Amino acid sequence: MIYKIGKNGLEQIDVPQNHKKNQLPIGTILQLNGYDNPKFVIVKNLGKSDAFHGHGAQYVTVKLEDFSYHQQEAWGMDHISAKTDNRIHMYFTDEVMSPDEVLAIYEKAEQKAAEQKEAKERAGEIAKAKEARGRELFAKFIPETAQALIVAECEIDKCDLQTDYFATSTSQTVILGCSKHKRDIFSEMRKFADRIPETAHLKEPPLVDSNREPKTESNKSWWHPADEHREKYSMGHGYYLKAEQRYSSGWLVRKIVKYNDGWSEYLFRSLADRCVFDKS
Repeated sequence: MIYKIGKNGLEQIDVPQNHKKNQLPIGTILQLNGYDNPKFVIVKNLGKSDAFHGHGAQYVTVKLEDFSYHQQEAWGMDHISAKTDNRIHMYFTDEVMSPDEVLAIYEKAEQKAAEQKEAKERAGEIAKAKEARGRELFAKFIPETAQALIVAECEIDKCDLQTDYFATSTSQTVILGCSKHKRDIFSEMRKFADRIPETAHLKEPPLVDSNREPKTESNKSWWHPADEHREKYSMGHGYYLKAEQRYSSGWLVRKIVKYNDGWSEYLFRSLADRCVFDKS
């Protein structure tokens, strides 16, 4: 059984066998409240799941903005007339497209899905080729005795202050060198920082800390340069060098340790994309 928290507490929202929500006609327009309020059209009814009867019918829908495929279960929808607030929710409407209109949209969705499949397969082939090349470079330049890699990473700010969301994504990774141990030592990271121009500014430590204060006799026991980040705690980012704050766009240098005597596949691809060791 499926419940939601309503005005009167828990409310059961299972969809019975003959409920209207199981029988929406092909071409019915769905309206999502939230995320720029996109519209969808039902192009196929897959019926009820054998494992989850209470969920009601499963519909294949097409987003009208970009002709992408999506699925929507009946239990997660209400008629547009039931909308009383601005919470994120899917509503079905009384608007129904003609069969010809639905067919045209379906054909565009099929074409897009085929193009996406082809692009995904092509990207997979490229990734495999890069990984193979990267493994060759690893064997040539990274000793088997290496326990960790010193890498540079370009981080992109993905924060959204309106939703209190804080995050960054890594757009590029460059292997700068390797280490025989797994300890985080900032001087070791700085030794490799000038291997690429993007992180050369991290070669020498700044003369102030994160509060723009210089090192003095009174603070020398806890003082550290502004670009040395120490975040070895839950949800932290570990030890790394970065001139900017954590949730900001910019380059950093950190150590990646070997896991289970192996390296992650993305590191092979990164080395194939940009190898600072191969000068030939």
